[in-house]
Amino acid sequence: MTKQPLLQTVGLTAGYRNGNRKHPVISDARLTLCSGEVTCLLGANGAGKSTLLRTIAGLQPPIAGDVFVSGRSLSRIPRRELAKTISAVYTERTLAGALTVRETIALGRQPYTGFFGRLSAADNEIVDRAMTATGINGMADRYLATLSDGERQKAMIARAVAQETPIMLLDEPTSFLDVASRLETFDLLRRLAIENNKAILVSTHDIADAMAIASHLWLVMPDHQAIEGSPDRLIADGAMDRLFEGRAIHFDTDALDFRLLSE
Repeated sequence: MTKQPLLQTVGLTAGYRNGNRKHPVISDARLTLCSGEVTCLLGANGAGKSTLLRTIAGLQPPIAGDVFVSGRSLSRIPRRELAKTISAVYTERTLAGALTVRETIALGRQPYTGFFGRLSAADNEIVDRAMTATGINGMADRYLATLSDGERQKAMIARAVAQETPIMLLDEPTSFLDVASRLETFDLLRRLAIENNKAILVSTHDIADAMAIASHLWLVMPDHQAIEGSPDRLIADGAMDRLFEGRAIHFDTDALDFRLLSE
């Protein structure tokens, strides 16, 4: 499938407002997400990755600049239409209450089902397909609270898949996962991007795993500038070595991960 730019930031400054005061954490970002690709968002804790994700998702307004989705300013897209365009999976542990896995995934159909939320036969088929895509068919009737962290994360991703958006944003989706679940999650995201032609943006600290699946990287640098490029180009340019500048680590081009300078 042809890769198309679905989302672009133009001179985007993301941050917070406190009264009349502005607190930018990322300045003048010019970034692109394309269909059929996994883009990984890397940077230090507190660099502004989650703030950037929330701004792109339309959950907080930019301080300056704009976000364009398929050529339209994010600020001009109605909320209901935006929910059919961008889905998000956040890092917080999910408090599921009494919902089953299937009921949780079906929440992804809310932008389409109207006020009463009744699922049509077509909606139910989409939920079934989302469970198949994420490999959790056998868990449909289990309560979300009974699942392991890895299974629960798959259910959250399945809910985003059921939302049928061309753009998916994920904030640290592997934070609470063991090694096997982490690798399965990254492989799942890679397959979703390729097989469903989605633009997927993943914020992560799992550098080696990110380098294995990412077609594209967004890096939030120590000076709060955000840059982008292919992994190969950013490695060649030395950007990976500058990502944690001032820390006693370096980027190992053989391992495709960071190592202590003493190693």
